[in-house]
Amino acid sequence: AINPEEFYYDSIDVSYGFIWTSYPGGYYSGPSQTVTVFVEAYDSVEEKKTEDIQVIPFETIINENPHLPEGEERIVQEGVNGSKTTTTTTRTHYGEMVGNPVVEETTKEPISEIIEIGTGKVEVDVQTHMQEILFETEYVNNPDLLVGTEEVSQEGVLGERTIVEKVTTVGGEETGREMISDEITTAPVNKVVQVGTKAVKEESRTEELPFEIEYVNNPNLLIGTEKVSQEGVVGILTIIEEVTTIDGEEANRKVLSEEVTTAPVKKVVQVGTKAAVIEDIAKIKDGWKKEDNNWVYYKDNEKLNGWQFINSHWYFMDTSGYMKTDWTQIGSTWYYLSGSGAMQTGWTKVDNTWYYLSGSGAMQTGWTKVGNTWYYLSGSGAMQTGWLKLGQTWYFLNNDGSMQVQNKTINGKWYRFDSSGRML
Repeated sequence: AINPEEFYYDSIDVSYGFIWTSYPGGYYSGPSQTVTVFVEAYDSVEEKKTEDIQVIPFETIINENPHLPEGEERIVQEGVNGSKTTTTTTRTHYGEMVGNPVVEETTKEPISEIIEIGTGKVEVDVQTHMQEILFETEYVNNPDLLVGTEEVSQEGVLGERTIVEKVTTVGGEETGREMISDEITTAPVNKVVQVGTKAVKEESRTEELPFEIEYVNNPNLLIGTEKVSQEGVVGILTIIEEVTTIDGEEANRKVLSEEVTTAPVKKVVQVGTKAAVIEDIAKIKDGWKKEDNNWVYYKDNEKLNGWQFINSHWYFMDTSGYMKTDWTQIGSTWYYLSGSGAMQTGWTKVDNTWYYLSGSGAMQTGWTKVGNTWYYLSGSGAMQTGWLKLGQTWYFLNNDGSMQVQNKTINGKWYRFDSSGRML
């Protein structure tokens, strides 16, 4: 027991015990007023919970489905029973009830079972339909047609196939389709296109015309001595030819015209007729001489160096006067001097590789136009053939190095090129 105290209240809620008042009967409730109460606490209260579970059966819903075969059932949603759980909590002290029982209810709603019953009529039908078969296009090279020309030698004809199927419907809606047969009743006929591979073009080339050599007696020169008073200059003959190629290979070449575009200039050589003392003749050095296993050239008893034009050819002598041969770099330019030392021009084959040397003898690189034809020469000057990719552009160079500018079949495949040689 605790000491009594006075307090003002609207209601009193006591757990685990009783409230004793000055009123007979124990519990008091009433309007707000001052009362004297005694509160007695208990130290041995027992709590007990009991559960009562009731099953709530699920509902079965039946729906008709016209797209399900008649008489067939299908569970769309499984049914699940619900439940109602009642939990009662009581408290006792030495067998006597303390307070009122506490009742809690929990409900789990059932889930309805949904069943579909088929009402659809099942029908099976055999259907036959026709289907087109596309024809293929076959390209055939024709050496009698010009490049860029195509002729249809056979028109293509569509084929046809017959397809038979078994179709099942339920309630008017297709539910299955089964192939019975698939037969080609009319085979397609390929379209055949003749593709021209014959190319005809004009090419211009030049040939050197040799100059004549005129010998003139000169009484002021010693016998056995010669002096060129006028250098010879080769002439140029321009030749126009019609060239026919088939599949990139030359098949025929015909000369259309020849014209001397530059006349040759004769070479004049002064021949000495003046007699000399034998000891003087022995001292005279003129022309080609071999010294230290190298060729040198003397003129008027002087050894020459640098570029020299001798007997219709250019030669290069180093600072020692020795004649150079093979590839020679002078400044930033490469020249090819044959085994005789003569500077080469035009197309020159060295170690099975073709190079192009200009009229001045300079080795060419990159794109080079010779006559009306373009060629590509690498950084080393070597003529290129076959496929060539520059940047993002592809070119094709034939076996003779010429750039392909018309459509062409290469290794069995058809390619198209524009007039600048680019593959389209």
